[in-house]
Amino acid sequence: MQPSRKTNKRKQLKGKLFAYEKKLDEAIAIFQSLVKEEPEAALENFEIALKINPNLMDVFTNIISLHASRKDYKTALDKCDAYLQMVEDNPVVTSIILNLKGNLLLATKVIKSAENTFKLAIEKNSQFIAPYLALAKVYNSGKEGEKELQIYKDLIKNRPDQAGPHSFIGTLYEKKGEQSLAEEHYKKALELQNDFDGADEAKKILEQM
Repeated sequence: MQPSRKTNKRKQLKGKLFAYEKKLDEAIAIFQSLVKEEPEAALENFEIALKINPNLMDVFTNIISLHASRKDYKTALDKCDAYLQMVEDNPVVTSIILNLKGNLLLATKVIKSAENTFKLAIEKNSQFIAPYLALAKVYNSGKEGEKELQIYKDLIKNRPDQAGPHSFIGTLYEKKGEQSLAEEHYKKALELQNDFDGADEAKKILEQM
C-alpha cells in the first residue's frame, strides 16, 4: 500500500526538524525513504542537509542521482563542477566527484571527456576502484582491448588486494586465446578471494582448461 501524501508530508517535516537539529543520519534516512514517492521533496530536503553539512558525500550523491534520473544532466554536471571547486584540496573527495561527473558525461555520450575525467579521478586517488572500472567499460565499448587490459593492470598495481581485476584480465586473455595467461589470472583471483563476484564462473573455466 502506497503511503498517503499526508504521511509523506509528516515525514518531510520530521526529516527537516532532524536536519535543523543537526541529527543528520536520522534526517537522511527519512529523506531517502521519500525518493520513490516524492522525488522533488526528497531533492529539496537533501539540499537542506547539504547546506547544513557540505561534507555529506552520500547526500551529494543522492542529489546527483535524482537529477540524473530525470535526465537533468546539465544541472547535475554544474553541481559537480561547483562542488569540485569546494573540495579541490581534498583528493579523496575530488576523485569521488570526478567519478560521478564521468558517469554523467557517459550518459550524455561525451565519451572523450568522460574518459579524461575518469583518468583524472584515478590521478587524484589511485586507490579508488570505481573510475578504473568505468574507464575499462569505456574501452570495452570502444573495442579497445589493449587499453582495457592496461587499466586492469594499473588497478592491480595500485590495489593488489583485489580479485576482480585478475578475473577480468583472465577473461580478456581467454578471448585472445592466451590460455596460460588466462589460467594464471583466474587462479590469482581465486587465491585472493574464493567467493568474489564471478568466482563460480572462474572455477568452471579453470576446470575446463
